[in-house]
Amino acid sequence: MSTPAPRGDGVRGPSGAGQLLRDITYHPLDPGYLAARRARDGAPAETRRRRLLSAPVVGIVVVVGLLAGGAVAQLRTSPSGAGSREALQSQIEERTAAADALAAGNLERRQSIERLEGELLAEGDGALARAVERLAVPAGVVGVSGPGVRVTLEDPPGDPELFERSDVDPELTRVLDVDVQQVVNGLWAAGAEAVAVNGQRLTTLSAIRSAGSAIVVDYRPLAPPYVVEAVGDPRSLAAEVATGPTGGFLEWLRTNYGVRATVDTDESLTLPAAASVLLDNARPYRPTPPAVTADVPGSRS
Repeated sequence: MSTPAPRGDGVRGPSGAGQLLRDITYHPLDPGYLAARRARDGAPAETRRRRLLSAPVVGIVVVVGLLAGGAVAQLRTSPSGAGSREALQSQIEERTAAADALAAGNLERRQSIERLEGELLAEGDGALARAVERLAVPAGVVGVSGPGVRVTLEDPPGDPELFERSDVDPELTRVLDVDVQQVVNGLWAAGAEAVAVNGQRLTTLSAIRSAGSAIVVDYRPLAPPYVVEAVGDPRSLAAEVATGPTGGFLEWLRTNYGVRATVDTDESLTLPAAASVLLDNARPYRPTPPAVTADVPGSRS
């Protein structure tokens, strides 16, 4: 039996399965359907495919051109880096002022409510009024005036010898939230009756945290220097920040990180009420009910 002659180009033709796959891939339509479609459309299939493919390409080119033009226009009209920084700083200052105004308004309304509450409490025997007055100071709902101490924490001035030390992290050479927390806790432990940081009155629910490089008290950012004021016995408070654990901590901050601390006593400190006071638990106050005589069956009242 003679061997089949090769195809004209010397390449062996595909097998039956390969030919079927090739026809399905490149000629999916039946020849009769393909001829009918060409006759109906009046153009070869290849020409229509090129025409259909060209429409999406043109659309994509138009969209890309519009986006590029918009980006160029935005770059031309957008402010510079310095201008953006100034605009952002201006927005921060405006919104901070608005927040301060709202806080002042809330304080005025709360003072008005307190006056009305005082009038209602005065109508009773005075026991409830005395209890409210006793709890108002530690709760921070009223302002406080009296003697106390003032501790001012400041970032280091930039001592070259301190910053050249390899064992000092530059990020730690400033006042941190934990430093303010330590001073506040020390003053509470020494018997402070009321404490405020940069004019923000602290309560049992207050939180001193950090947000990036800023220190926030009750979600309000503070600017250095950080002034911690405490109303209480000036002698015990001053002893705590001088020779007590808090004083040792301040000395450690100064020696290792250059943080400066200044302590002053004042005979007439004035701390405002807290900007917001949350009520977590409450129960209605009712006077002791009068004795009730039980009804006896068969008796008439």
